[in-house]
Amino acid sequence: MARIPDFDSPVRYAKGVGEKKAEFFKRLGIKTISDLFWHFPTGYEDRSQIIPIRQASPGKKVVVEGKILALGQRRIRKNLSLLKVAIRDETGIIYAIWYNQNYLVQLLKKGKDIVVSGRVGWDFGELQINVEDFELLSGDEEDNLHLKRIVPFYSLTEGLSHRILRRIIKVNLEEKSSYLVDLLPAEIRKRYSFISLKEALNNIHFPESFARQREAQRRLTFEEFFLFQSALALRKKRYKEEKGK
Repeated sequence: MARIPDFDSPVRYAKGVGEKKAEFFKRLGIKTISDLFWHFPTGYEDRSQIIPIRQASPGKKVVVEGKILALGQRRIRKNLSLLKVAIRDETGIIYAIWYNQNYLVQLLKKGKDIVVSGRVGWDFGELQINVEDFELLSGDEEDNLHLKRIVPFYSLTEGLSHRILRRIIKVNLEEKSSYLVDLLPAEIRKRYSFISLKEALNNIHFPESFARQREAQRRLTFEEFFLFQSALALRKKRYKEEKGK
């Protein structure tokens, strides 16, 4: 039988966290596993639409997918280096640009499949994309965590990136969200057509669509109000009981 998780446990016990990262999480007010789930995104970006390279227009933010043809790096000036990677799909070639990211040379190997997102430009007669995010494709499910979907963005602190937060929240939701206790009574959920708590948390962090994200937001906002009102009513009841003694 699977062990029921304790959502009030320190966040260091969440999968993928540990002692060191737990200190970073505390700076964001995330002290427990429950806090991790309720650290909601501050915004989203739709990266679900991958376009052919030939349709990438200068000035537009796009997501493209292809195979790495070649790469090179050079120093532009002191404290500024450029990494340039040629990516090809069936329709054309685009040059992905990173600045001061020399360590990526060890990751971006010729022949690997890659998805990149960023703003397209035209420079020196070449179609280029200034990379904001990328993912090397391995065939694993995590390939779709940072790209090819509606991607969440969070408030951050030093030591934690969006990629790290997404990965940790995703794996812990998958492992633990089935054990969450839904505090909204079934009657209220039915009356207002609310989705379940599990669905709400999954779609507030990793929306299937913007419509589902709005459903999740509606449900979670109502729950916050409902719990506040319930706590207030309980406090009033206790006050009357104490006063009547």
